[in-house]
Amino acid sequence: KIGLGQNLRMDGMAFKVVPYPNQEISPTRLHENLFNRFKFRNLNNPDVYMNEKTQGLLINYRSAFLRLADFYRRTNKNDLVIATLDKMEEMIPERVVPIPDDRIVLSIGKLYDDAGKPEEFERRLKEVFKRDPNNIQTIFWMLDHYQRNERFSDAINILDQWLELHPNDPNAMQLRRDFQNKLAAQDSVGVDSTKSDSLK
Repeated sequence: KIGLGQNLRMDGMAFKVVPYPNQEISPTRLHENLFNRFKFRNLNNPDVYMNEKTQGLLINYRSAFLRLADFYRRTNKNDLVIATLDKMEEMIPERVVPIPDDRIVLSIGKLYDDAGKPEEFERRLKEVFKRDPNNIQTIFWMLDHYQRNERFSDAINILDQWLELHPNDPNAMQLRRDFQNKLAAQDSVGVDSTKSDSLK
């Protein structure tokens, strides 16, 4: 990059040198290229053979989509975040071109979550957890997801699965007790609400 890093802008699959610094992408040009101009031929065709090296190079294609989606996230254009991620999956589906790094898989899910599609984030969390139930980062993200949505019984279930593998984890034990207390309080509110309704 010969010292021009701040003057490189992504418009598509390559960087363009521009006279002004700190403009990472041109959202208008990048959107037009990704949605309308670039064809991504046969990247969604499971019958086309792609060796490991080729699949690795395709990370660069996804990178363009993810940069655009992140720009839309930072500018609060949630509908365009989801549209961009959906377009990426349409053109380069993970079932055909798997993502080798689960951190990227979950980062995509978090973009969906932030944009108002939490079910996609949860789907990805469950897939990653199934592949690697010892991944503590996945556990933390799942617990945070369930806590934010007040799904305390689901959080307890995940901790139970973790404790089957790590029965002497004191932090997990404490978290389980905390979620049990939250679930009990939630159930109590539900009972009180039902009683109040019956008195009306």
